Amino acid sequence: MSHFNVFVTGEDIEEQLAPFQENNMGDCPPEYLTFCDCHDECVARWEEVDQDGVPHKERFRTFDHFVREFFGYRRHRDTGHYGYFENPDAKWDWYEIGGRWSGELMIRQEAAPDYQAIRRSPEGRILVDEARRGDIDFGAMERQACDAAMSRWQQTREIVQKTMSLDDLHAIRSWEDFRIEMQRKAGNIDEARTRYWEQKGLSELRQGLFDAQLWGWDTSPEGIAAMLSRKPEEYAADRARQSWLPFALLHEGEWIEKGRMSWFGIAVDELDNATWASRIRDLILGLPGDTRIAVVDCHI
Repeated sequence: MSHFNVFVTGEDIEEQLAPFQENNMGDCPPEYLTFCDCHDECVARWEEVDQDGVPHKERFRTFDHFVREFFGYRRHRDTGHYGYFENPDAKWDWYEIGGRWSGELMIRQEAAPDYQAIRRSPEGRILVDEARRGDIDFGAMERQACDAAMSRWQQTREIVQKTMSLDDLHAIRSWEDFRIEMQRKAGNIDEARTRYWEQKGLSELRQGLFDAQLWGWDTSPEGIAAMLSRKPEEYAADRARQSWLPFALLHEGEWIEKGRMSWFGIAVDELDNATWASRIRDLILGLPGDTRIAVVDCHI
């Protein structure tokens, strides 16, 4: 299971999202479904035995009973073949407007009287889930993100300096190195994990960043080294440009995404942040001012 945010432009959000629904609840509109024929597989398995060595033909009364119980497939009414229906364009199995990204859009001060706040920023700015593109204060959102990124860079640098030198930081081997080495030598995963965290200063660095709420599930020494190798102003500016970008954009019937979302928030074939920003940022900022944008929390 994974959550990701999508910008949906225009009206009729439900209608626009419908072509991308997964057929998980049996209520996906039939015009978006394709039948996956699994009949040959079912016939082949019918001739086999189960894990106890008992032939399926002895355990199940009929072939139909076997397929329904063993696979859960159903017959196609036209061909009589067993299989299942799926949406080849499926991107989500349920969604809600806002959700985990509720209140992500900041409204311009002059447009504030037209909106009801979902919540407010620390400065009292109105934050909403849906708004006209021209009423969204992307500039203020980026300035806020820039300040946060600059603070993160400076705090991280201070914690690293208290723990190790930058040379030591760059010398830390990645977890992937240890994992591959463990597999090559048929070693123990716990031993590999212990060796990884025994690297000079790494445990102390993690604890320092954790205490400052700067260590997350995706934090890594190599990522920290890459961040501190850049000038803070450049790092903060890049982070600001990417701060409000969604994982996907649904615009005029086209689903544009950074990558193919898989389980546990892991994307496959994901574009790097800079490439995604160059592709999608100007497109969104260039939309007509009266275009409605809704932030949708999609789950897959």
